[in-house]
Amino acid sequence: MKAWSLRTKSTFLVVGLTTGSILLASTIHHRFALHALREDVRTRAAYVASELAFGITTRAELEDRGLLAAQIRNTLAARPTLRWIEVYAAGPGGLSRVASSIEAGGQAVPALAAQAFATGRTMTAMDEANAGEGWLAAAPIALLDERAGAVLLALSVEGANRLAVSLREQLLITLLVAGVATIVALTLFFERGLSRPIRLLLASMAAVERGDLTATPPLTRQDEMGE
Repeated sequence: MKAWSLRTKSTFLVVGLTTGSILLASTIHHRFALHALREDVRTRAAYVASELAFGITTRAELEDRGLLAAQIRNTLAARPTLRWIEVYAAGPGGLSRVASSIEAGGQAVPALAAQAFATGRTMTAMDEANAGEGWLAAAPIALLDERAGAVLLALSVEGANRLAVSLREQLLITLLVAGVATIVALTLFFERGLSRPIRLLLASMAAVERGDLTATPPLTRQDEMGE
């Protein structure tokens, strides 16, 4: 079996290192980008829940199921990534659902809504019901400094996933262009800086072996190879 030449080895080395670097960089970037985009979805979910809760300013609005249903429909239409919205009102028996965009009759009040109402703070949690592909956010409804209910919603991360994939594809294209340029530049460097001088040196050595003691490789470089 014929041994590989130095030029072949150096070419494979450059191609392998460049390809590995591109794949590693794109994978790391995708993970960081996906995490950042998902966190952005989480922030937006909390903002939307707080905005809806802040928009309910009177007890009459909180008890008007028709008005709440219209507000929920308008919000869902304006934000396609919202899965559903629910509104809860506080009463003598605790929280009760007064408006919802999904069929949820008979179910207990979700823990996140109860927690937001009890603490008076906007809360978020991963939407485990959808395999972690979204965020839940709950915000307390305050009327005259009194907590009167809570808003609960689910926001999908589908848009963030698509954006992360798009960013990865763009990065891959950019890295591939840079990688090809790097491979070409390094291949030319190895060819002119190592392979060609070595071939000239070997040719001169072969000439000396044939008795031509004046044979010298035509190298005018001032580096180690020229010396």
